[in-house]
Amino acid sequence: MKSGGRLQPRPPTRKARPRPGRGSRAARISDSGREKPLALYRAATVMGAVNGWMGGRYMEIYVLRHGIAADARPGEPDANRALTEEGREKLNDVLARARAVGVEPDVVLASPLRRAVETARIAAVALNYAGEVLQTRALLPGSAPEEVWEEIRRHRAERFLLAGHEPLLSRFLSWMLNCPYVSIELKKGALARVDVVPTPAQPRGVLHWLITAKLAGGR
Repeated sequence: MKSGGRLQPRPPTRKARPRPGRGSRAARISDSGREKPLALYRAATVMGAVNGWMGGRYMEIYVLRHGIAADARPGEPDANRALTEEGREKLNDVLARARAVGVEPDVVLASPLRRAVETARIAAVALNYAGEVLQTRALLPGSAPEEVWEEIRRHRAERFLLAGHEPLLSRFLSWMLNCPYVSIELKKGALARVDVVPTPAQPRGVLHWLITAKLAGGR
């Protein structure tokens, strides 16, 4: 550019920095003068959505693995195995803690196997549940998480207690949390609470707590 017969230098151009890809480790988002990894920002966004759920209607799902059961005697079907006295005591330790934090199921579902039915009935008494313990094949050990969810959706209620077996129950917990590759150890007599949005499709849940007999009773 000429001015008064002289060439004026052009103002320096600012090169735009290349934007990192969405999956790049270098991706950053500025927040109050500090940079945070994009992954943390996304996690905060998800938690904001979760907090929004908690402000609306949601289901409380209590997942209870059966207590310690006796070994099957020769010729006795596995389905007939009953809880041991130790199993009942440890189960009651867990349920006492649950009662103390206000667990009050509207519906109690149980696998038809004896040890699960006994577990559900003990839970019903401990948690002041006056309804019927409903037996369902959806809670048998070889069932699938989708079958459990379909069974839950048949009932018009908001608080469910499920008494069943491994490996189904830990798989169901991971499925509700949308974390199929996460392994959850659910010991005998352990109880977990997951809150979920009641949608027809796969739910997105939040794990609130998980308590074992050892934590509940110290034995």
